[in-house]
Amino acid sequence: MRLRNLLMTAATAAMALAFGACGDGDDGVIELVPGSDTEAQDSKSHFFLCFGQSNMEGNAAIQSKHKSVDPRFQAYVCFAGQYDGRDCKVGDLRAAVPPLCRAGQSGGIGVTDYFGRAMVASLPQNERVRVAVVALGGTAIDGFLEETREAYIKSLNGNWLAGYYSCYNNKPYDRMIEVAKKAIKNGDSFDGILFHQGETDAYSPEWNKKV
Repeated sequence: MRLRNLLMTAATAAMALAFGACGDGDDGVIELVPGSDTEAQDSKSHFFLCFGQSNMEGNAAIQSKHKSVDPRFQAYVCFAGQYDGRDCKVGDLRAAVPPLCRAGQSGGIGVTDYFGRAMVASLPQNERVRVAVVALGGTAIDGFLEETREAYIKSLNGNWLAGYYSCYNNKPYDRMIEVAKKAIKNGDSFDGILFHQGETDAYSPEWNKKV
């Protein structure tokens, strides 16, 4: 019950603050966080799988104040690249310094950033929040479904959205499963899924069933 109440509080804060200001801190980049094998045995990690469209990806501009993040808020890398000046591979764990979605690609401050910040502010000091973000601005839900993914990506005709899919080897669902398994192996508690799609599919009568 306590966790459910915290989730509701954090989700409300995320929606209210996603494009607002947060408290200023020092602007330094947080170092990579060690894996679970070096962490205290009495600590707990709450893991959330996050996917969707542009607002999940993060659209608001990243400012210097956003670089200050509680080290208990951490992110799994879902797209290999340079984060915080370091080369990271899929499944690596890092401090949740934005962008959380894709290094070197579009992405800014979004729902997941403020969800995680609100969560760690409400949890005991020995508990962490870890997220994995797989999001593609402008995508239809068909791009996440195994039975429709291939045809949907082919229909994009190599445009900018097709480029986003290539970041996930054209299999974003598989990437979510891969990183989620990594989190569980690390001993994280799989506590929820955050999903935000946006305008695409807004008038589709099949959308609810597909989700």
